[in-house]
Amino acid sequence: MSLIDVPRLESVPTLEWAIMAILAIGLISAWTTRIGEGSRHQAVCQRVFFACLGTVGLTTIGALGMPPHWWLASATTFSFMVIAVTFDCRRADRAAT
Repeated sequence: MSLIDVPRLESVPTLEWAIMAILAIGLISAWTTRIGEGSRHQAVCQRVFFACLGTVGLTTIGALGMPPHWWLASATTFSFMVIAVTFDCRRADRAAT
């Protein structure tokens, strides 16, 4: 027995796999929204992002009754999604346009 009890992948229930998939899709949607900025696909990327943001938010609320690491992971993903989309790392003269 080790000091850290890490569950095996086959012991993770289906609900936890679904939560992991939702969180991964949420992060991917934030990334594609940043990549799609200024392209003709920008509106579609933004709509998908907002749908995923709502889904991750509802997942966070639903995960409150689960072990602490699940709601924490959902809340962290939600926060990262918001910051990733709103953070503007362009130069100041281009950011105002």
